[in-house]
Amino acid sequence: MKLILLVGLWVGVGGMGTEDLPARIPTLQRLQLERLRAVHEAREVFSGTRHRPPWAVGLNDYRAVIHAHSFLSHDSRGTWEEITAAAHETGTQVLLMTEHPAEEYDVLARARHGLHEGVLFIPGTEENQLLTLPRTLRYRPPESSRQAHINRILADGGLVFIAHPEELTDWNLTDFTGLEIYNIHADFKDERELLTGLERLDPKLFLLLLQAERTFPQEMFASLTDVPRDNLRRWDQLNQRRRVVGIAANDAHSNTGFVLKVAEGGKVRVEDILGEDLALLDPTQVPLLPALVADKEPGTEVLRLHLDPYARSFRHVGTHILAPELTEEDIRAALAAGRCYVSFDWIADARGFVLWVEKDDQKWLMGEEVPWQQGLTLRTTLPCPAEIRIVGDGKVVHTVNGPEATYPLPAPGVYRVEVYVTLAGEVWPWIYSNPLRVLPRR
Repeated sequence: MKLILLVGLWVGVGGMGTEDLPARIPTLQRLQLERLRAVHEAREVFSGTRHRPPWAVGLNDYRAVIHAHSFLSHDSRGTWEEITAAAHETGTQVLLMTEHPAEEYDVLARARHGLHEGVLFIPGTEENQLLTLPRTLRYRPPESSRQAHINRILADGGLVFIAHPEELTDWNLTDFTGLEIYNIHADFKDERELLTGLERLDPKLFLLLLQAERTFPQEMFASLTDVPRDNLRRWDQLNQRRRVVGIAANDAHSNTGFVLKVAEGGKVRVEDILGEDLALLDPTQVPLLPALVADKEPGTEVLRLHLDPYARSFRHVGTHILAPELTEEDIRAALAAGRCYVSFDWIADARGFVLWVEKDDQKWLMGEEVPWQQGLTLRTTLPCPAEIRIVGDGKVVHTVNGPEATYPLPAPGVYRVEVYVTLAGEVWPWIYSNPLRVLPRR
């Protein structure tokens, strides 16, 4: 599961990356209905300012969900039909499925592959803290070391991304394509107060989540989101040495929530979304339960709280890929080149965003390496006016509010853009671009 993100509006120059962002509102306060309503209304106003700026590059913007699981993984029951429906509902055109391998069958051989109902499926796996997208769709167990496994996938012409970088301890790895700069599941796992309440089946928390999910489901989902400061810092460091592509990880399972059923003896059985038993409750000890179970037969479902259905997870964040056509070859090539950006699209559709460096009639797109020369200018455009932070070598070097920004580059460096929006008085991230690496001439 995973929840909220957005960003803010200032004017200024200088700074230290994300370190000077205001402190976020605690999650349990974010989940209050009044707060959710305020964020929802502010989001509606913000997204209403959306326009499509003149497109600066001759490529299409394809919205992708990267890191998702289906019934082929042990911890999901999602069918191709419901996953495809969620993609249609959220404007997602590319699904990079990364299944947990199974002993009893080949997850790659059984995976959905190619274009289905307008959605391009590219199969892969998640294991050993790696998302792998091999060319050969026959599963092979990982090599003896993580680096050897990376080397094999790359030799096959595939792509490899570091999954859950917050858990990785071996940063001597080389040549991997990129890493998750944001992961929904990782963002949820640091919510200790919320997790403790869920483990204890706290009835007050349960009712709070139930009300939030029924009234403002997307804002509820977004309410746990933090700015991924550590991942951004690590990413900037890695890009000083070579191109490392940043992606969003939806880590979508559609498996988080609770189902309450009447049990024998007037008790109430609590199951998770996958049908596993969690607890057996005495209704007399929990307010509202007696009314729910009165006169119900054993086995009757009386309440369901599903926190992470696919559409909600897909809509929350996506990786936008700039490519000529919706083909596997073009999508793979664009990802490898870093022609992509991360967007929390639940705030507003980010299509129309683009970042490039130009001089005279030359133009370099995000992900590319630019030979340093005097007169280079970095430019970016947005579909909604917001706070644009230009980050150079890990530090904010220029900030402006508006639908676009222009910044003459003073020196070689690694440059990227962060975009923030203020909703109901709180600052949230909207867009993280991949960088352009402006290198001294050799």
